[in-house]
Amino acid sequence: MTRLNQRAVPAFATLLVLFALVIFDLGNCTALNPYAAPAALAFGSGEASNAAFCALVPPAK
Repeated sequence: MTRLNQRAVPAFATLLVLFALVIFDLGNCTALNPYAAPAALAFGSGEASNAAFCALVPPAK
């Protein structure tokens, strides 16, 4: 086996498995509802103060 084949076979197998997993996932998933999905990035959106931040300390009584 040449050096090229020693690298090409595992690389091709990895890409093939990754491609198969993506196809399987796309075939078995349901479409996301963009109106019910959380924000992808919450910088300054106010979601951290609405319970998206788990370490938020409750206010003192």
